[in-house]
Amino acid sequence: MNYREHDSVHEYLIKEFGAEPFDAIIDAYGSQPLFLHCTKYLKPGRTFVSIGVQPPAGRKVTFWSLLGTVGHLISNSFWPAWLGGVNRPYFGAKGFPTLKALERVADLVRAGKLRVPLDSSWEMEDALKVCLKLWIQDEETHEYC
Repeated sequence: MNYREHDSVHEYLIKEFGAEPFDAIIDAYGSQPLFLHCTKYLKPGRTFVSIGVQPPAGRKVTFWSLLGTVGHLISNSFWPAWLGGVNRPYFGAKGFPTLKALERVADLVRAGKLRVPLDSSWEMEDALKVCLKLWIQDEETHEYC
């Protein structure tokens, strides 16, 4: 789903899928609230996979905000439910795929079993603008682009 279509993705998921929870969630954006509330729309014992990491909303990217993001990753992985952690397994995917894994993804795309929605497309000469879009806070909305 496109996270930009809803003010609160986790509230939308609770409303629309709370009665029929998911078998898995793969979060490509890196939304901490999506993980914190996933017990309401992810089946018990099923894994929440995060392949994206976003700094906390409304904060500029600094050493301290990145440290906070790392703190979230660690607490998501190791904070037990009996101490108030989320009662679902958490997996933070690594960014170093193997050739075999990339070939498997390519096979899924060719078979029409994997669809990748894009919110924008950029020319190579605009690569710096992409970095700025990802890491600079929008002055009007106070959210990260």
